Amino acid sequence: MCPEANIAAKKMLTDGVIQSAAVMIPCPNAKEAITWAKEHPSMDIGLHLTLTSEWQTYRWGTVTPAAEVPGLLDEDHKMWHEVPQVVQHASAEEVEKEIRSQIEQSIAWGYRPD
Repeated sequence: MCPEANIAAKKMLTDGVIQSAAVMIPCPNAKEAITWAKEHPSMDIGLHLTLTSEWQTYRWGTVTPAAEVPGLLDEDHKMWHEVPQVVQHASAEEVEKEIRSQIEQSIAWGYRPD
C-alpha cells in the first residue's frame, strides 16, 4: 500500500513473523512490492483485489481507465471509501473489469498470482 507497509511486510516475511502477504495493485507502491515478490519466489505473496480506498488523505484510483468504470470512483476520482458505496454506485460489469485489470497488471509486471 505504501513504502512503510512494504518495508514492514518484507521484514516480517523474511524474519518468519508472518507467513503470507498480499499486494493491492491500485496502490502507488504496488509495483515495488511485486518486484520484491518476484525476487523472493519462496515467499507466499498474493493479490488483495481492491475496490475501496478508505484512508482520508492517502487514496488511489482504479487500474482500469476511469471512463470505463465511473461507478467505482467518487467525486475525487478515487475509489469509494466504503463497500456500501461501491455496491450503491458500481455495476457488476465495472467490478469485474477492475478485478480483471488488477490481475492483468500483476501479470504484466511479471508476477502471476497462483
